[in-house]
Amino acid sequence: VGGVSGGFAGKTAAEVLNPTAEHAFWRAEFGNRPYFTHGTPYEQYGPAFQYGWESFANHKGKTFAEIEAQLSRDWERHRKQSKLSWNHAKDATLDAWQRMEKAACGDKCC
Repeated sequence: VGGVSGGFAGKTAAEVLNPTAEHAFWRAEFGNRPYFTHGTPYEQYGPAFQYGWESFANHKGKTFAEIEAQLSRDWERHRKQSKLSWNHAKDATLDAWQRMEKAACGDKCC
């Protein structure tokens, strides 16, 4: 699964979002991220990535910073089997949010 590029520019989040492709991308990439804790499996990070892309789609027009407090409060309901605290999940959530934002907006909003 390749990176997201400006080829998606102007598309809505729903048009860009493919959960299967997103999980495949993050499963391959998560171990390279600066917030990754060695030995922590994808199953712990996956819900945080999913929370990021779903939150972007559900809060269009908002920035991550604008809704971060709400995301923090709601993490418990969205974490599924993840044992990550919000402090550890936040960076993965933001990472997935930014990937969707870039896919939807290209260079216009990022």
